Amino acid sequence: MNLLHIDSSALGDNSASRRLSAAVVARLQQRHPELQLRYRDLDREPIAHLSS
Repeated sequence: MNLLHIDSSALGDNSASRRLSAAVVARLQQRHPELQLRYRDLDREPIAHLSS
């Protein structure tokens, strides 16, 4: 199973959505040890804007 976990809140460690998503991911990892996780934090490592 593959999972892309994306955080984007500017609140950092104070973000409720970050805490909630981390708890969900931890639970999934417990239930599915074969889980392939890819994590992206768009606040700390923003992606470049597309240009034409």
